[in-house]
Amino acid sequence: MLVHKNDPFTEKIGSTWEAQRGKREVLDHFVTVRGLQGAVILQARFEDEGCCEHITWECDVGTITSPAVGTDKCTANVSRAGTTEGNLDVGQRIEVRITCDGMMIWKGIVWVVWANVRLAVPENGTPAIRSTNAVGVPGAGRRLKLSAEANQQKDIGFVADITPKSMFEHGADIPRLDRFTVGQLQKSVPDGDKRHIVERNAVLKGGVMNVFDLSRQVRARTMNPALYTEAQLPKSGNFWKVFSQNPQASAVNVNYPESADPKQLQAAAIDSENTIGNDDPTVNDNERSPYSQTPEKQGVLRQTDAPDQALPHALGTNGNTFEVRLQFREFVRFFHLGKWYLISNPADNAGLWRVHLRFVKVNGKWENNATTPSDFGQNNNGFEGLTHHFCHAARSGTGVRGTEGREYELHNKVPTHVARPVPRRIGSGNGSGRIFPGGRCVDGVEQR
Repeated sequence: MLVHKNDPFTEKIGSTWEAQRGKREVLDHFVTVRGLQGAVILQARFEDEGCCEHITWECDVGTITSPAVGTDKCTANVSRAGTTEGNLDVGQRIEVRITCDGMMIWKGIVWVVWANVRLAVPENGTPAIRSTNAVGVPGAGRRLKLSAEANQQKDIGFVADITPKSMFEHGADIPRLDRFTVGQLQKSVPDGDKRHIVERNAVLKGGVMNVFDLSRQVRARTMNPALYTEAQLPKSGNFWKVFSQNPQASAVNVNYPESADPKQLQAAAIDSENTIGNDDPTVNDNERSPYSQTPEKQGVLRQTDAPDQALPHALGTNGNTFEVRLQFREFVRFFHLGKWYLISNPADNAGLWRVHLRFVKVNGKWENNATTPSDFGQNNNGFEGLTHHFCHAARSGTGVRGTEGREYELHNKVPTHVARPVPRRIGSGNGSGRIFPGGRCVDGVEQR
């Protein structure tokens, strides 16, 4: 049994039971990626070509069509569209059989591969923003860091569920996909020799060790109204290079690889920018193999992250503000037919996320400028040159969050609603509220 030459996206893979072929029934396995163009086309070969007139193709799910190519009844096709579970697209296991005069003469499996990414830690989906004294910056400073727990540091975690799960069943007759060395896989990683924007000693291919890889892309924008230069900011690889000359009040430190905007994603992109993990230089934070003897770990990949930013107290003057908007895209890529294929779509699930970290200089020290768990989201909202302001209303002497303020686009380095460039804190009661340039709060609504 072969993959027909008209099907460039399916590969015949040897069985994990291959050594036992001839001693027991061993299946043929054909692997493809959900959503690629066309159908899976199989072609049977017989010594007597006349046998093709007497065979019948069957499958256990969906439909199978023969002839698939011209009038050749030795060809048949099945869909690679996969199936759905709830509101998720998932992969599929399709058993294909050939019978002749009612007797089965061949059986094989078509594996249509897909994956879905989800936030697993914290379970309630709402992490904390921890504000601590910074370690690792010149002198004393302030660090804001995303954490799954408020009282202690715990990285947030993402899980990728690869389907069909039966493709990873320990001890079963399954395709032997994990047949490559780590070196062979890393050699083919898109942009693998490029260095990480922060971890300058790490290259992107270092994030791969399996044919299935849960990876990450990052984009970042910094709101720098005080116009700090790269030399003034704490060392962080090339992250601040955008401020090396003529610093701007709003600048993109790093962007997603071109074409990786979720609005423009094409399912199963081949060797494209959509498979570049520009925030994935190591495997230290991951469970990188979906193969396990433990059933609940089969077909599962995990990775963690804890984005943070620190500023030294020696930087800036009272009233200065600083904000770093970090946005991410978790995705799964699969090494197949010598290429890396995207096998997840973050626009459909929790693959997109963000955390925006804001600072303000008060009494000679950098403090958290009302960065709260609401500044974490499973989306990529608020990246452009906009700043979110929240208005607090006074109720019984305490600051209570009111209506979310409008978004103001930055023009000429200051918000359009600024009447004067003197930062002030809005809100009343306990004095809580976010410091921003200008504006006032009336009955919980931000005024222009």
